[in-house]
Amino acid sequence: MKYQSRQISMIKAMLVATLALTSMVGCANNSSNGDVRVRTSGTAPITTANTGVGTVVYDTKYGNNFQGAVNSFVSEGFPAGMQVGTVDPSRGITISGQVHFDTSVPSQNLISSTSGVSIIITDSLASQMGGPIVVNINGGNLSMGSYTQSTGVARIVFEDQYGWVYLNGQVGGGSGGYVYTGQIFFGTGQYSYGTTGTYLGDFNIPMCSFFACQ
Repeated sequence: MKYQSRQISMIKAMLVATLALTSMVGCANNSSNGDVRVRTSGTAPITTANTGVGTVVYDTKYGNNFQGAVNSFVSEGFPAGMQVGTVDPSRGITISGQVHFDTSVPSQNLISSTSGVSIIITDSLASQMGGPIVVNINGGNLSMGSYTQSTGVARIVFEDQYGWVYLNGQVGGGSGGYVYTGQIFFGTGQYSYGTTGTYLGDFNIPMCSFFACQ
């Protein structure tokens, strides 16, 4: 009986060790899923009811270091050593969000508490890593911007504790309706007026999918 009791104790110990090892492996696998590839900041999630998706295309007139720009863009706020695969410069990045402006004045200022942006990067590792790399800068951050309706010019800076994203664009008519087009730049630290930053691509997004149209 004592021998059987020792056997049972040994089996229990082996089971506990096996379960612990399985748990550790499970945690390791979870660390490489889509959750660690999503960076979200801000106190107020953006309204997504009318949010559409815009395209971002890299223009080589700004240089020929698109992959380097992507790597730099995701170097802040993500786990150290996170793998980034190759990204297609013509379709690897999309943008969505919702921006609200104070319409009571001609040069409408951004209402940062209810405005935000999402930049989605689908790299070559997205399928095996659980999803694309996503940067969400929600409302409640140090974002700012303005939209002048008479000219269509809209310059918006989304900023959080990791850095900033600057959209320099203009609203104009297109075959499918009004669109907001321009360039995306980014940088780390606090945004300083007049700073251009690193070019990420040219964006094109339906106006009322991004602006809170009345």
